Amino acid sequence: MSSDKIDIIEIASNWPSLGQGNHSEVVRWHHSLLKSVVDEIATLKQEIVDLKKVNEMQANELIQLKSSPSTATSTPVSFAAIIAGQSTESKQQQHQLINFIATKNKDRQEREQNIIISGT
Repeated sequence: MSSDKIDIIEIASNWPSLGQGNHSEVVRWHHSLLKSVVDEIATLKQEIVDLKKVNEMQANELIQLKSSPSTATSTPVSFAAIIAGQSTESKQQQHQLINFIATKNKDRQEREQNIIISGT
């Protein structure tokens, strides 16, 4: 057996047909089964590559977040102070708070719409 790596994606894309001839049902079934297995492995291999890229990006983002000054140690942002124009927080903190409130409000509205009122 050779130590060369097999490129499953290439095998999947160049899967041979059974060709002409009188093939038994078992041979056709095995051929179809092997083709399905090879296709699935090729798909999973591509998903692994994609997930590794996402993992690497998230690891880099985590390193960047850990190295930047933390906003968690600062005083909490007051929505009332933002509305009154008396906020001393950064624009980024204000946007984070407003986005958080908007998301929670949207979730609440969606839950309200899911309530079914039945009556006679």
